Amino acid sequence: MVMNNETLCAIARQLLKQQQASNSSIVEGLLPTCSPDIDLFYQTSAQELRPTLYAPGLVFLFSGEKSVQLGQNYYVYNPSKALLLTGVYPVYCNIRASEQEPVIGIQIRFERKQVAQLLHHLTVHSDSTSEQMAAAHSHSGFLSVQVTPAIQTALYGLLNALGNPVTCDLFMPTHIQTLVYAALEQADVCAFIREWLEQDGSFAKFLQASEFLLRQLDQPVTLHDLASHMGMSIPTLQRRFKHYTADSPMQYLKKVRLSHAYARLTQTNCTVQSAAYAVGYESVSQFSREFKRYYGQNPQQVKR
Repeated sequence: MVMNNETLCAIARQLLKQQQASNSSIVEGLLPTCSPDIDLFYQTSAQELRPTLYAPGLVFLFSGEKSVQLGQNYYVYNPSKALLLTGVYPVYCNIRASEQEPVIGIQIRFERKQVAQLLHHLTVHSDSTSEQMAAAHSHSGFLSVQVTPAIQTALYGLLNALGNPVTCDLFMPTHIQTLVYAALEQADVCAFIREWLEQDGSFAKFLQASEFLLRQLDQPVTLHDLASHMGMSIPTLQRRFKHYTADSPMQYLKKVRLSHAYARLTQTNCTVQSAAYAVGYESVSQFSREFKRYYGQNPQQVKR
């Protein structure tokens, strides 16, 4: 079989049909799979400036095109270019899709420690990988990744495994490792991942601060709490977050909270009140106001 995007898109379409058949309430948007780390997504309408939350991992499109706006920076991905992320980012997404050419894609999440183990083994067994890792890279949290034949081959195995729950349960971690390994053959990906794994430096400090906030989603937290935890001044924290997210720490936290609430409302049967409380809001009316300001709709309008 010739490995190309058309083949991958056909498999993805079949998986989408299976998921839509098993969950008739979800026609478009994110569709869960038999792997907790992987979602499929499908959309037939264009959209501009849609609030979206991205997590560490790889995002591939088999049809259509998306662009991510983070401050003044734009990152475009399509069937020939994937998106690699190394943090949790609330962004605005522009979607180019239609009934004739819908957006069809897959989102694969992984943790830093998983990639660290893989990169360690690669460094031990390959001098060329060490040289690639030495390349300098200015980290922004997003990287456009060329979809190579090796990546397409790895995606073929991964997509086929998603069609069988037993195969998925047994072999999905290996398929994800194979996919990351294929991406690491690109020098800029190696450099990008290496900086993600570093424990010191400006980006590492930002990640530590954002991870602290993510652990406090359902609890009251102030800028002073964050500064005290990090042992940093408030002005330094503000600069770090502005640089990497285009938001202040508290704006970042609010967007992440609203994004988690949106996921609860659209993917579960929870009430607006329970969604608000689950992400740290004490006032449902305040939650509803801020939700509408961010999404352009009331929480009740998006509720499943």
